[in-house]
Amino acid sequence: MSIIRINVNVNILLTQRKKINNILKIGKKCCIMPNKLRKKRSENHRKENEMKIDKTVWKETGYVVLGTVLLSAVMILVYSVISSFSLKMIYGAAFGSTAAVLNFFFMAYTLQKAVEINAEGGEDSEEKVKLKVKASYTVRSMIYVLSLAVAFMTGFFDVYALLIPALFPSIIARIRMFWLNKHGEQ
Repeated sequence: MSIIRINVNVNILLTQRKKINNILKIGKKCCIMPNKLRKKRSENHRKENEMKIDKTVWKETGYVVLGTVLLSAVMILVYSVISSFSLKMIYGAAFGSTAAVLNFFFMAYTLQKAVEINAEGGEDSEEKVKLKVKASYTVRSMIYVLSLAVAFMTGFFDVYALLIPALFPSIIARIRMFWLNKHGEQ
């Protein structure tokens, strides 16, 4: 009796499978997208998901890069006068400045995305913005501190030269705000 049950179950499965295949064939005939449309949709989807960075983010990051380079040069000169010149100081300034600029860039990009979310609107857009900014701040801070800690533990970098550039983006932002308030956007 068990063999008969197995055969009956197999026959039922096979007939159901044939029905499903017929439905799928009909569905494919009705719903197949032409290749051109499929390509267009995939390109649009790819463009929507790309990391589009606003010109303002690039512009402000450029100001921060320029200011960080200048302030790092001043830091190295002052540091050389106060103590002896070493390659650890140069390496520390380069690594610390790069980390500070990257931190600023990702902060600006996160704020750009937050503004876009807020512009889309919706009931919970304000909540989404707050969560996105808080999460970004936490992740950026952790990565920043961990990278500086690992860099310090290697012994290739001077501690002060690593840490002082963390202040540069905020100094540059304040100088830039003062300049814009006094002279306006040009």
